[in-house]
Amino acid sequence: MIIDLSHTIKKEMPVYPGSSQPELVDLDLFDEHGVYVQEFTLQGHIGTHIDVPAHLFKNGKTTASKEISSFVGTAQVVDCTNYDSNKFIGLEIFNELSVAELPDFILLYTGWDKKWGTKYYFENYPTLSEDLISTLANSTIKGIGLDTISLDLIEASDLPNHKKILGADKIIIENLTNLQELIGEKFIFSCLPLKLLNGDGSPVRAIGMIM
Repeated sequence: MIIDLSHTIKKEMPVYPGSSQPELVDLDLFDEHGVYVQEFTLQGHIGTHIDVPAHLFKNGKTTASKEISSFVGTAQVVDCTNYDSNKFIGLEIFNELSVAELPDFILLYTGWDKKWGTKYYFENYPTLSEDLISTLANSTIKGIGLDTISLDLIEASDLPNHKKILGADKIIIENLTNLQELIGEKFIFSCLPLKLLNGDGSPVRAIGMIM
């Protein structure tokens, strides 16, 4: 079974504050030319997307130069729905991991994707503690994914969490959805980006393939 973990890209969709909306233009209508062609202009960090090291580091790997295996691997969803808005998600997530060795990807389910399309999606969403970020940065995982707008707080303009994870040559997957369908499942996670020469990020069709 394959679970779709991606939001649909469309006009007037939620975007990170200050980012541009996607432009989707019909170039040829089917009834006039017999073909349907759509032209689109997208910011690299729109919808369900990944960040790679080049996003914050001048010589960091891009979506084209990073190994293709960096975007596919084993994964586990950790249920973080008991999140307290006055606290950070911390090292306790390791108590929820059911495998002896860490999976390639740790995906945090907070349920925040249910707020997608509302102003509340950008307010008081869960973030990770410094201890957890440092531990993940020093671990063997390929990346961390979550169902919120950012790994950092909106007001954290210096992006400390991003810097630690991307600085460790790992990837970040943001704006995931439907993670609850994979709680307790063994699955392969895939978030293949567009192969952009200097891509610092890319929208992805993230999926979970239950084994």
